[in-house]
Amino acid sequence: MRWVAAFTVFVHHVRNFGYFGQGRSGRLVNWAFGAGAVGVSFFFILSGFVLAWSALPGERARTFWRRRLARIYPVHLVTAVIALVLAYCLVPGLRPGGAREAAANLLLVSSWKPEWWQALNPVSWSLVCEAFFYAAFPVLYAGLRRLPTRALAATALAAGTLLVLLPWANTHYALGWTLYSSPLPRLPEFVLGVTLGLLV
Repeated sequence: MRWVAAFTVFVHHVRNFGYFGQGRSGRLVNWAFGAGAVGVSFFFILSGFVLAWSALPGERARTFWRRRLARIYPVHLVTAVIALVLAYCLVPGLRPGGAREAAANLLLVSSWKPEWWQALNPVSWSLVCEAFFYAAFPVLYAGLRRLPTRALAATALAAGTLLVLLPWANTHYALGWTLYSSPLPRLPEFVLGVTLGLLV
């Protein structure tokens, strides 16, 4: 399932660069992968599900955070360096706007500021969201795992409802919220995954 979601997101990005053109192949790819960004939502839900499903009984928050950091941060640093090399050699548009912007990306907090959501390594905004989810997981899990089945189902329903209502309200009332790349509005996806993992 991860592979399918990753492939969908990949082709969606390639399509955004106009690689397939405007002809028949472009229309076909647009039809098949135009909603490819949904793959990111799937990743966030799956992340919550997998973490809840595989949570170790009695694991301390510090141990959990250390394991998550060891899993994602080295790759984040390597890809940030590659993005920086590309920015200065091939794609000037990728150059960070300053040291603070680059530091925010390296510290996995850049998406909290809407103007920096694609700082340094543009695709790492989703990792900023994941870092927030990982930081919140021990508290979320501790609270949610104590809920009875009906309360868990209600929480999953509430999270799913928020996923629909937030973009609708933002568009309908022209609120101007940054929902796509900001960690807090993406939290209901992760919560949905956690509750589904606990229900299963």
